[in-house]
Order: sequence, then structure tokens, then C-alpha cells
Amino acid sequence: MKSYLEEVYIYSNDSLVGRHKKKIDGYKKYSIDINHYLTSLSRKPGALKRSLALKQAPDTLQSIYNRYFTTKPKEFIEVLKLSHELSLDKIEEAIKELEEKSLYHSVNYQNILQIIYKEDLQELSENLSKLSKAKIIDNQEIIEENSKLQFKELSSVIDLLN
Repeated sequence: MKSYLEEVYIYSNDSLVGRHKKKIDGYKKYSIDINHYLTSLSRKPGALKRSLALKQAPDTLQSIYNRYFTTKPKEFIEVLKLSHELSLDKIEEAIKELEEKSLYHSVNYQNILQIIYKEDLQELSENLSKLSKAKIIDNQEIIEENSKLQFKELSSVIDLLN
């Protein structure tokens, strides 16, 4: 472990495994990053409500939890994981978009995901549509080729019979 003026770096086998900002306001104070507790909270989502990790989380996260997820802690933990992967700004933008569409009561993990990945989903849908159209055309060509071959074989058999 290496301690610097504003941060503490934690190493294991010469590789950095953690980094924490020091509390500025005093000796023996705890600084807890909610992202470090996602695995534990996933196992015990009910612990989230009174956790020190939530109390020390950024105001924005606390506000999101209090406004939309107090009765859905498991979903909030998924939102936390998403904010850790992407950014809290993306989560906030998605929630604003839901609110602007008067979908305040529809703020949940699934809808946030849909808003964030809306463009990706649209592109995927368009690509699937193109692919299925191409497949239909390919299938029609195969059917036509098979029909031609069967017609030739049938003609050969008729010629032999005559």
C-alpha cells in the first residue's frame, strides 16, 4: 500500500488493485465507494437502504435511489453496475428522457437500458431486417434452382419412358 497526499493506492503482487481518495475532514474517517460493494449488495439488496456506502454515494445517485428505486433495490444495484460501466451522466440523461416523455413512473432498469442503447437497438433491428430480406431472396433463388433441377430430372425420366 502506498499513501499519498490525496489518495491511497493498494497493490497486490506489484499490481494496482485499488485506489481510494482520502477523507479531507479528519483522522479515522471512512471513505466508502459504493462501486466496491456491488457484489455484496447484489447478494443482500435489502442492506442498501441503510448502508454507509449509499449515504456516502454522490448526491445524484442518492437522489435517483430515493426517487425511483426505494422499493426496487435489486434494480438500483443493476443501475449502479451500469453507471460504473458507462457513466452516471448517461444514466441521468436516460432518466431525463423518460421524464420528458411523461414516463416518470416508468423509470426502471429496463427502460434506462432501452434509452441508453436505443440507437444500437435500432441499428440492430435494421440489420436484422436487411438480413431476413436477403435470406428470403436467397431462399427463393434456392427454391428456383431446385425446381429447375427437378424439372430437368423429370424431363429426363419422361424422355426415357417415351
